[in-house]
Amino acid sequence: MSTFSIVLIFITSHSKAQDSTFVKAVRQRDLIDVIFPKKERKTGIDTLAPKNLELGIFPYVGFGPATGLEIGVSGSAAFFTADRRYTRQSRAGLSASFTLKKQLFITARSIIFSNKNKWLFVGDQRYNKNTQSTFGLGTTSIEDEETPLKYKFLRLSETAFFHLGGYFYGGLGIHYDKYYNVEIDPESDQSPVDNPYIDYTTRYNFNPTESAGSGISANLLYDTRDNLFNTYKGLFLLANYRVYREGLGSTTDWQELRFELRNFHSLASNNRQILALWIYSDFIIGGNAPYMHLPAVGWDSFNNTGRGYIQGRFRGPSLIYSELEYRYAISGNGLVGGVAFVNASSVSNPDTDLNLFQNIAPAGGIGLRIKLNKETRTNLRLDFAVGRQSTGVYLNISEAF
Repeated sequence: MSTFSIVLIFITSHSKAQDSTFVKAVRQRDLIDVIFPKKERKTGIDTLAPKNLELGIFPYVGFGPATGLEIGVSGSAAFFTADRRYTRQSRAGLSASFTLKKQLFITARSIIFSNKNKWLFVGDQRYNKNTQSTFGLGTTSIEDEETPLKYKFLRLSETAFFHLGGYFYGGLGIHYDKYYNVEIDPESDQSPVDNPYIDYTTRYNFNPTESAGSGISANLLYDTRDNLFNTYKGLFLLANYRVYREGLGSTTDWQELRFELRNFHSLASNNRQILALWIYSDFIIGGNAPYMHLPAVGWDSFNNTGRGYIQGRFRGPSLIYSELEYRYAISGNGLVGGVAFVNASSVSNPDTDLNLFQNIAPAGGIGLRIKLNKETRTNLRLDFAVGRQSTGVYLNISEAF
């Protein structure tokens, strides 16, 4: 599912306006150079400066534990809404894909900067026809409780951020998520009436076939990253407070609080070694959210938390996730790189009095990177991860965070 990020990152530029106009001679190679070794690109010197408008449409292939093999097509645009000397590059994209597990994903994403970055508009629209297993609440949930679900998912989300000064933005958002046509997979052996999903929805008197979350959010953003999707250095902080109300179309009333930190340090002057830290947390702080709306690994913005586990493996009203990744260049020309990473998930379950950090699900792995586009730092990502009684292989575009 996370392969829709290709739309945004295959042609993205540096995140800051001053980076967009900076031209630097580099001696790097990417997959385009390998496929077309005799083709001249711009001039004899490669540059890091993006064009005013770049369009692209191309097929792609992805792989993940929750989807299996995924095949799709993406269309994308990168552009400047104003003078590129003072304005960051905006991006928008549309992708559609299907998987060998009979899943369908249609995603439209956008990141739009206004003149001199006074406003930032972030959009995330999705339609999924999905199959996904759930295992109950908390990191103590067991494989024997696996409940295969089939459902359709609709997301409409827009957030407008206003520049507060420096690297700070404040924002307001509107969000609508709906799960419908939810059913226990009739081809599975799981009981349709005795499983974690039905137990939860019955306890809180929810409709087991559909649920909706409709609400508004207040946001605070701090971002110094030098590149939005393959960062060498910088800090990203996001606080997001959401209020869902029946009067706005929600199944019930609840409140949610999310925090995210991403920190990047270059360990070498030539950026050949990067140490990256990611902390993501998600809490239901008021009311009872429907089961499918509870925080879960693999359900962050780009569906990348929990490498080593299937998406949705751990779910509950409180979630904290952390990951540390070491990134390094293998070839001197930047074409090939590698990573090593470790992560940990902790998810609560009030039904068993399981609090955060009382049980932790660790995972770790290694990965290979192939440079697809040296101007935008876009990599092909192949990762292998091992978790607790779980493994995963991931083929995608761009870094996990």
